[in-house]
Amino acid sequence: MDPNLNRSTQAGHAGAGGGVLLLLIAGTLLFPLSFLLLVQPDGTGPLPFQVGYALASVAWLTAIWRAGHMSRLPLGWILVAALLARVLLLPAPVSDDVYRYVSEGLARLHGLNPYVYPPDAPELEAIRTDWWPRINHPNHAGIYPPTAQAIFTVWAAVYPDPTACKYALLTCELGAIGLLIGWLRRAGRDPGWVLVYALCPAALNAIAREGHLDALLVLGLCLLGWATAGRTVRGLDLFWAGCGLGLAVGSKWVAVLLLPWTVWWLLRDADRRRRVGWWLAGIGLTFALPACFYLDHGVAIWFGPLRHFAEQFHSLDYLRQQLLPWLGKDGFRILAVLVLLAGCAGTLRAGLARCQVWMFGLLLLVSPTLHPWYVVWLLPGLTLLRRSVWLILPLSLVFAFEADRLRHATGVWQQPEWVAAAVHLPVYAGLLVLAAYRAAGLGKRRDSATLSP
Repeated sequence: MDPNLNRSTQAGHAGAGGGVLLLLIAGTLLFPLSFLLLVQPDGTGPLPFQVGYALASVAWLTAIWRAGHMSRLPLGWILVAALLARVLLLPAPVSDDVYRYVSEGLARLHGLNPYVYPPDAPELEAIRTDWWPRINHPNHAGIYPPTAQAIFTVWAAVYPDPTACKYALLTCELGAIGLLIGWLRRAGRDPGWVLVYALCPAALNAIAREGHLDALLVLGLCLLGWATAGRTVRGLDLFWAGCGLGLAVGSKWVAVLLLPWTVWWLLRDADRRRRVGWWLAGIGLTFALPACFYLDHGVAIWFGPLRHFAEQFHSLDYLRQQLLPWLGKDGFRILAVLVLLAGCAGTLRAGLARCQVWMFGLLLLVSPTLHPWYVVWLLPGLTLLRRSVWLILPLSLVFAFEADRLRHATGVWQQPEWVAAAVHLPVYAGLLVLAAYRAAGLGKRRDSATLSP
């Protein structure tokens, strides 16, 4: 083969990849720009950012599929675009969840347990602020784990302002992006692939625009991934792995799905087993210690409001709604547990990235509630896998914003039945194609090559 021809072909591929990457960066900025330029300052009116989100998502997915033609991705440009997109979204009004974060921190700061006293409790009347009426479900006690509650209390003590809370969460997300770059490097990957998370419109919407707590979960996931990707066993690696898992579980209970994988990772190596005390110390620092400040009414009270939330509030639960007439509530719960157990068994010996993506992805399919910001749970793992059927979900998520559009147009929150189908069915179609692909014996080599260590 002519070496000059080979070099020319490679250069052509790199040029094509560079063009697609430029499209990605430009497309990503469509989402924050459409929000800033077209949505009214008070947040009322239609939500034209749906169009910007859709275009940015298509650019994001296309670039992921084509950027592999580049010999090296320009990390600096990717980080500049990611930071610019987040800065553009800073003026956006925060989610009503953020008001709850600060209110629960204020409650604990004044000696009241947020798991017992909801925001509209008479005992909290003395500390209510002018933004108190914006808290969603004010008669509902706190559902967030104790680490998150402790962080809320720190924010309330330092500066009890919802906008400042969003900025703090965005700072946590930037730290997560840094750890994700480190995870990629320790796994022997091009750090430029951080674009999968950093330029994803779902992440921009969830944290930079709305300020959701899931930034803390992402930080914990990236810390866990970075710590477990090392080739050598050190005590500090195990400590940081414990810190990452403790922070993730302490921020969102869903991260407990990663506990079986983490325990297996520890036990399968003799050196790790001898140093398990470091891992336990990390969990103690980020989970057990904050939990001590919320034991005044026992542990069971942590889960009561969460159970009520799961039973009473349902959103985008397409599979559940389709199967309830056939299985009933108890039958569907059993099915959901079986699905998650199967996912756990299938990913136990795989890399952490694969475990994250599949466990959280399966959970979202069987969960009674799928909020748009939940999709960011998949993104750290997807950054390592890059080409996965679960990339469809951030793209189909654009239909989930229809409820917000109708609320701004009519003043009433409503979710048409077709929305859940539009979000879920593309994912099911992708899973069916993947199953057929593997049944035909194809793609096994690629699967083994794309797993993270």
